[in-house]
Amino acid sequence: MAYQTAWTMAHKLRHGLSEDPSRPLRGFLEADETFIGGRGDPTSRGRSTANPDKSLVVAAAEKVPAPKNKMRKHEHAVRRQHGFFAGNARIAVLSAATSAELGAFLKANVAAGANLLTDGFAGYGGRDAALGEHLKHTPVVQDQGANAGEFFPIIHTLFSNIKA
Repeated sequence: MAYQTAWTMAHKLRHGLSEDPSRPLRGFLEADETFIGGRGDPTSRGRSTANPDKSLVVAAAEKVPAPKNKMRKHEHAVRRQHGFFAGNARIAVLSAATSAELGAFLKANVAAGANLLTDGFAGYGGRDAALGEHLKHTPVVQDQGANAGEFFPIIHTLFSNIKA
């Protein structure tokens, strides 16, 4: 996938996932990053962006408590996971998964005082991110990511839909 295609997809998703794109994300959030495109290229495996058709995408989504006895449209897949469903979300294409870039994305899209849950990737806690001044960051490291979807059902459901 070309950078422009990834950027366009991110732009459409960003607006489609948020009722009010100008309102910063609040409360409890899940955030993660993934690579999209470049499948089958042996020179661009894992976190490498050697393939120009591979893009780094980061997303953050609000974890909203599911209301009792009230099912909302499309909530069923996530509601079974710990009683939360997805609220507003933000998504962006980044050039690198550095603490400076991840921190800039989060500061631009997340309200001060929010509670960020991540998989423990070092880029979210780096000195350049300076997230401690802006929000509360709780890294959850479990089994080297093997069961990340269980701990981060909202963001992993979002990414699995993007990659499909």
